[in-house]
Amino acid sequence: MTTTERTAKSAGRLRKTGGRISRAAEAWRKLLETRPIPTLAVLSAVLELIIELLGHKPFYTAFLYVIRSPHMFLLNGAIIFSTLMFTLVLRRKVFYSILMTLVWLTFGIVNISTLAFRAIPFSARDFSVLASGLTIADVYFTPLALIGMGAALVLFLAFLVWLFFRAPRSEKPENRKKDVLTVIAFAAALFIVGFFGTQHIKLSAQYESINEAYEKRGFPYCFMTSIFKSGVSRPENYSKATMDQLDLDGTVEAGKQPNIILIQLESFFDPALIQGVELAENPIPNFTRLRDTCPSGYLRMPTLGAGTVNAEFEVLTGMSLDFFGISEYPYESLLRENTCESIAFYLRELGYGTHAIHNYSGSFYSRNEVYPNLGFDDFTSVEYMNGIQVTEKGWPRDQILTRYILKALEKTDTLDFVFTVTVQCHGKYPEDSDVDDIRFKGNEVFEGAASEQFLYFAKQLQGTDAFLGDLTAALADWPEETLVIAYGDHLPVLDLTAEDLVCGTLFQTQYFVWSNYDLGAEEEDRDLWAYQLTSHILDLAGIPGGVVTDYHQENMGLEGYQDGLELLEYDLLYGDQIAYGGVSPYRRTDMRMGLEEIQVSRVIPGESMVEIDGRGFTTSSIIYVNGRRREDTVYVSPERLFLPNRTRPLSPADRVEVCQTGSDRTILSTASAP
Repeated sequence: MTTTERTAKSAGRLRKTGGRISRAAEAWRKLLETRPIPTLAVLSAVLELIIELLGHKPFYTAFLYVIRSPHMFLLNGAIIFSTLMFTLVLRRKVFYSILMTLVWLTFGIVNISTLAFRAIPFSARDFSVLASGLTIADVYFTPLALIGMGAALVLFLAFLVWLFFRAPRSEKPENRKKDVLTVIAFAAALFIVGFFGTQHIKLSAQYESINEAYEKRGFPYCFMTSIFKSGVSRPENYSKATMDQLDLDGTVEAGKQPNIILIQLESFFDPALIQGVELAENPIPNFTRLRDTCPSGYLRMPTLGAGTVNAEFEVLTGMSLDFFGISEYPYESLLRENTCESIAFYLRELGYGTHAIHNYSGSFYSRNEVYPNLGFDDFTSVEYMNGIQVTEKGWPRDQILTRYILKALEKTDTLDFVFTVTVQCHGKYPEDSDVDDIRFKGNEVFEGAASEQFLYFAKQLQGTDAFLGDLTAALADWPEETLVIAYGDHLPVLDLTAEDLVCGTLFQTQYFVWSNYDLGAEEEDRDLWAYQLTSHILDLAGIPGGVVTDYHQENMGLEGYQDGLELLEYDLLYGDQIAYGGVSPYRRTDMRMGLEEIQVSRVIPGESMVEIDGRGFTTSSIIYVNGRRREDTVYVSPERLFLPNRTRPLSPADRVEVCQTGSDRTILSTASAP
């Protein structure tokens, strides 16, 4: 066959394919014009079934969901149907119906992807933390995969553009006014049901986990709830009279008021809690020793696999996320603009220095904006640390944290509260890791790549555990009485089920309370919810707290405890602040980034290089000249930076600044040249 013949044959195939697509599009247009309601109803049901098949694990449980909850299946189908209803009033019926079909299918694919990578379903709230998620995309995906996803997105958008111009259009309908009124009525009903009907829905409180809520209520329903429901809804019985009935009188007996170091351990948990798995050596001997010899217990966490800042929120504030919207991140929805009662504020009022330390980016989850509203004096993120070492996946190792915790204690003449968040055990865990010093003694749970991922995770546990050992050893002879409380923020994303664990749930981690002094009467181990931890610690140390602490200490375990906590959270965050007498006593702090102020002492121009001297520089220090970022900044030492003279030499009129910048280019602080 000649080249001309082959070309002609290919062109013929394209014409046939294009013809089939055109005929299918035309047939679809006729269906949408002649039988729009039944056609869209069937399409909605099919889309709902596909989405649930994607989101249920194993997939066949989606059919059980349809059989056991046909009313929820129909309701979810109706939600999808409502988004397709606009097809009635549009001339581009084919384009719009295909567009919405692709949107729902994309949501279903994104949902199964988020379940695989972080074990939490996709919700509308994920758009609020999209920027933070993009900064760690390279951890979860290879460069080739990211390029592939980018190419797929471009092709997807190109297809939509092509479809917009090439899909058949309908003639202007004769009964357009009737169709418009129908759609308006349907849209209004959707908004009323969605907004007002979801305000008192408490999916987070009704189910053990978000995953269970999605499986039993369906993806569209939970996703819509995450759009309309945020914050804590006003309880029906909220009034000054009901608030006055809450027992908010603290009765803590004054104690020694020690330093308090609260450590949140990323993805940390004891492998010995997995039934059917035994390692040749315990990777966390320090944690095991501290847990077994100090007051300790299980801690019920609000999240699994991800959502570290939600664990932070519950622990620092003493407030439960059960009363917030499903998958909500209060750090993004509330605390960037509003203050909130917290253990940092309590201790600050007593004269404590309040420090936050995290060996990851300061702008991640907007911590640099949130921590001042939680009462912190300073925040040392990875941009203010030198000597960072990283894991094979690029996460900073935790042992460096000991240095900065001790610096925080040394920095002030007062007592100190130090809140520290680790990062070394963060997922995703490689499937082909070369771990030769961690071995299985017995393994009935993990297979293939999952075994490699688990062994890599256990290797990172060793690093975090070494940090705990170093810290407690350094503080054993510290001249000030000090408490160290460490807890896991959530279980890691591994191929585990609740049945695999000794405790029978994926939502429990462990904590311990260590001290370098005698706590007095022997404290019994206690299992707690995350939002009860700091109240327990303050009680143990003999330190008074705020109204939330007082409420927990006086009402924990009593009838009506949860109802009262919901009233209190609404009052303090969204209500009239009756518990405060009408005005919150907490004001945003003037928080400094880093334990010490970064300074520029002088700028020395040279023929080929500009030298900038000062103090506190790190590899995250970037020189800005007249507001322009200089990517060619060279870090030399904590006291010196170089800037090549690649264009014109600096003049005395140039404005030179050294900025600490995150991986997302957020400027966290600025030091100006004299």
